[in-house]
Amino acid sequence: MEDPLLLRNKDGHHSDLVQSNPTETGLKRQSILNDLKYFHVTENVTPDIMHDILEGVGAYEIKLVLSSLISHK
Repeated sequence: MEDPLLLRNKDGHHSDLVQSNPTETGLKRQSILNDLKYFHVTENVTPDIMHDILEGVGAYEIKLVLSSLISHK
């Protein structure tokens, strides 16, 4: 389960950008997608192929779900 306190929100995202320390925050610059009227990167819930598949997060998540289902049987 994700810890909501660790998830980045709009304010935290802005604060991390102001720090200008990409090594620590992982943010180099503001995303142009945030200029869209009804979109912000912190509220995006669509799948991300790089993180979900290429970096193996999807397989890791499936493992956690299956493990949880088996242990709660």
